Amino acid sequence: MELAALCRWGLLLALLPPGAASTQVCTGTDMKLRLPASPETHLDMLRHLYQGCQVVQGNLELTYLPTNASLSFLQDIQEVQGYVLIAHNQVRQVPLQRLRIVRGTQLFEDNLYYWDQDPPERGAPPSTFKGTPTAENPEYLGLDVPV
Repeated sequence: MELAALCRWGLLLALLPPGAASTQVCTGTDMKLRLPASPETHLDMLRHLYQGCQVVQGNLELTYLPTNASLSFLQDIQEVQGYVLIAHNQVRQVPLQRLRIVRGTQLFEDNLYYWDQDPPERGAPPSTFKGTPTAENPEYLGLDVPV
């Protein structure tokens, strides 16, 4: 690569916001409530898709997960562009400690966040949310989202 091209790339990288070059982006899914094509490899596919991911470009759909599923690979997710769907699971905790924003560019049944069970340690909050999540809404997402 010639020197002028290297300088242009260097300038482009210098203009990026801090941390932008190191942000890990992944695609997300668009299965809604359909059964996985291969239940045996479903968890491995999710792990491969979300391991180290910080920004999900599409939807974060966590469905049909077994009781013993280790979901630690979700812990780095900070932002979801589409919706978050947590449904039909046997697993008890979904570690979304770092999730700060769900933009809702796509919605699931008019909701940007949906889970199909009431979290037991929080009483019975609504199972769907519409609009923009805020820090004043502690039921929106917590350190761990019980399902």
